[in-house]
Amino acid sequence: MIAHAAMITAVLFASPLAPARDDGQWEGVDPKIRAWFNSLRQPDNPAVSCCGDADAYFADLMEVKDGRMLATITDSRGNPIPAGTVIEVPPHKVNKDPNILGRVIIFLGGSPRRPMVFCYVPGTGT
Repeated sequence: MIAHAAMITAVLFASPLAPARDDGQWEGVDPKIRAWFNSLRQPDNPAVSCCGDADAYFADLMEVKDGRMLATITDSRGNPIPAGTVIEVPPHKVNKDPNILGRVIIFLGGSPRRPMVFCYVPGTGT
């Protein structure tokens, strides 16, 4: 029983909390932009990154409906979560760091059917 519990604990701690996805959609990105992506931290847990550029989607459409922030994926680069998908953004996931790209970016994990918001980075002027 103790050995089983120890093995489960080891697997949990060895697994990354938010595994990054890399489908090559950001190949050839300027190293400054890649460094910026990697520097972003989750607003509600600054010790944890927003994940990497591979988990980022453009979400240039955002509306507030019934007090909820709803971001629409506008990224059509063949990502697992298709353009047009609407994601509810928890207020504690809105990142206040300057956005050097200017476009709204949402970092997502989980599955395409049940995406989990790691960070939401408003666009310039948002």
